[in-house]
Amino acid sequence: MISKEERQAKLTLLKNDTAYKRFQHKLAAIMKTAKGRNTNYAAVQKLFTANKPMLTGLKKRHNVSGMGIVLHKNNQYLVNEDRPVAQVATNTNLATILKRSVSGPFQTGDVYDAGGGAWDIGREGEKITWTIAPGDQQTQLGAAAFYAVAEIDVPDDPQILSVFMNIQYSYFTTGWDTEGASIAPILAYWVDGLNSVTYQNKPESDIPIVAASGQRFKVFKTFFTKQFDVTGQYTHESQNASFGFGGNVTPGRKIILRVAFGYEAEGNHTGDFGAYHYGEFELKQIKLQYSKGSE
Repeated sequence: MISKEERQAKLTLLKNDTAYKRFQHKLAAIMKTAKGRNTNYAAVQKLFTANKPMLTGLKKRHNVSGMGIVLHKNNQYLVNEDRPVAQVATNTNLATILKRSVSGPFQTGDVYDAGGGAWDIGREGEKITWTIAPGDQQTQLGAAAFYAVAEIDVPDDPQILSVFMNIQYSYFTTGWDTEGASIAPILAYWVDGLNSVTYQNKPESDIPIVAASGQRFKVFKTFFTKQFDVTGQYTHESQNASFGFGGNVTPGRKIILRVAFGYEAEGNHTGDFGAYHYGEFELKQIKLQYSKGSE
């Protein structure tokens, strides 16, 4: 098996071939007209199919193993997930004192490794959106997070000792990628002002909450994992997702919560021959159940 460096050297020779440069120019033109949920994958598929003999020949000529010339059908999922089980009060002192909810608009933010590529960040209504469409050089997607921020004032009631939060959100992500790509986006979160065993026990990601910060997002779950041995597309979404966790609070203090769609550095990168990734994330509502008694 050749090393990564040796394979990269072979790819460089392949991409300097005149036939490949013509192909890459056409692919770049297709990528320029992709926008938002319009990935232009039908045109991508048509181009790869039409150039399959040429790409196969280049693969043999330059002895490059693997080439994104076989096309996957769309992997499309619509899921409703992470619905939390109702909190079970094992402590008889966990009597509900009051219920509240916090709705948007929420502040949005983003953090990403600028060395990985040029992200296009936007906002559509209450959603934060992002796009990355690099050329035919492999690009790191992580460490990156696109998030919403909620500031929650705990009622100044001395009976309140804990809170259970049900966090409702939606996301949509779609795109296509080429041979060698790998994506495994995560639901990540960061909280301050809440002493939560559940939160403390979650693994820490490699995504800082702000650039150059020592504090990092926690990983609540991985949305999905997809590796590309050939050119393919995907769509994954949930319009009615939620997750819950609780912890101890101090009456009259503030809880700050960041909830994110993120990519860790490990296992998130584009392929060798072009890519397009687009996503949307919205924090919809936080339902709060304050109780007397500790978590």
